[in-house]
Amino acid sequence: MVPQNIRIVIKHQLKEGISKSEVARQHSISRQTVYNIVAPKEEKKPRPSLLDPYKDYIQSRLAEYSLSARRIFLEIKEQGYSGSYSTVKPFVRQFKKERTQSLVTERYETLPGKQAQMDWGECGVIEHQGKRRKLYVFTYVLGYSRMMYACFTLRMNQKHLLQCFQDCFEKLGVPEKVLVDNMKTAVNQHIVGKEVQWNAGFLDFMEHHGVLPIAAAPYWPRVKGKVESGVNYVKNGFLKGQVFSDLETLNHRLDHWLDTVANVRIHGTTGQKPVDRYAHETLRQPVAYPMPLEQRKVAIDCHVSYGAARYSVPPEYVGKSVVIETLNGEVHVLFDRRLIARHPEIAKGEWSTDAQHMLAARAYHKKGGKKEPQFKQAPAPLHFDSSAYDELLGGAA
Repeated sequence: MVPQNIRIVIKHQLKEGISKSEVARQHSISRQTVYNIVAPKEEKKPRPSLLDPYKDYIQSRLAEYSLSARRIFLEIKEQGYSGSYSTVKPFVRQFKKERTQSLVTERYETLPGKQAQMDWGECGVIEHQGKRRKLYVFTYVLGYSRMMYACFTLRMNQKHLLQCFQDCFEKLGVPEKVLVDNMKTAVNQHIVGKEVQWNAGFLDFMEHHGVLPIAAAPYWPRVKGKVESGVNYVKNGFLKGQVFSDLETLNHRLDHWLDTVANVRIHGTTGQKPVDRYAHETLRQPVAYPMPLEQRKVAIDCHVSYGAARYSVPPEYVGKSVVIETLNGEVHVLFDRRLIARHPEIAKGEWSTDAQHMLAARAYHKKGGKKEPQFKQAPAPLHFDSSAYDELLGGAA
């Protein structure tokens, strides 16, 4: 290889008009080397291979299971591959090597309908019904198409998590697998090398829809690269610079942005619009899921605890179990399917007390809800017969 300093001199000589033969003689190199310095050979493009149409499938299978090259060869042969096993073997070997060395599973492409990824994102603080509340965004991305669903919420509890999943399943369809983070609402414990211990409520929801949940490996955030990019995209591409009056307005604008911007843009990785690739996703329709009810027992002070806040109810329900529901920023308290109280949703540690409930509590107390005694009876005095004592004293005198 000709050193760089010599190549510079050669290029200068040729510009000065010295012939290539003379330049070659002066530097004791061949004429072809001079030609190569002036016009380097273009790298040859790899020739098309019979294996090309099956490479995405092979990578997807190997990312999930450590299959042999022979097994992969038989599978793609059934799909129409007409090439030889000798072509498949080095490709499988190279993929496994790269997977071990650089953890390429975080970037592998999934087949249509196979997998989706979900994650929460923290988005700062907003004013909600006169209170400062933390804002979160639920983000969900289909692995193949990069079709996205997102929703802003004020909580990340399991009820909101499952409701968001139900909503995105209804809008986009149900995949075979969902990759989630190790959040407490989904995973009780995840130790590398051991079976994941799932939250019972989350697992019941996924089983209901026929979805296999997958927990991301601890301390390996890049495995959820698709959805983490989606969270950042929502926060920087949509939320930044927004001016809105309330949470409902913000989510309405987010839906419009997803339909008109996020899902119709040319994706940087796939080079295609998510909505176009979405047409090839093989997804199932969801089944209605009865969301778990939030049950609470009414305390003696006529309040129930929900979300670390306290809400009042009429006094006749003290000691009874009631159901809590949230709707459009309000907390509804129901007994026997009847609405018995409604309050604006408040922050942790706060109290929402309806004055009418407290007036009713005092009236209920007086009327016999908890009967007050009308009088008090002191214990009867002890009767003491002092005759014997008197006789004793008289005799002594």
